[in-house]
Amino acid sequence: MHGYLLDTNTIRNWFDGDTGRFPAVKAAADARAADSPLYVSAITLGEIEFGH
Repeated sequence: MHGYLLDTNTIRNWFDGDTGRFPAVKAAADARAADSPLYVSAITLGEIEFGH
């Protein structure tokens, strides 16, 4: 398997433009190879769902 597993902080920084880290996260995501998928774990989804 290849690709990137995104953790909770990365997801939060990507979708919350107010963190100050959005430009760096967006640039890293944009720079990845087109055939490199992005993954999110069930734990990260749970943390986002329950606000941690």
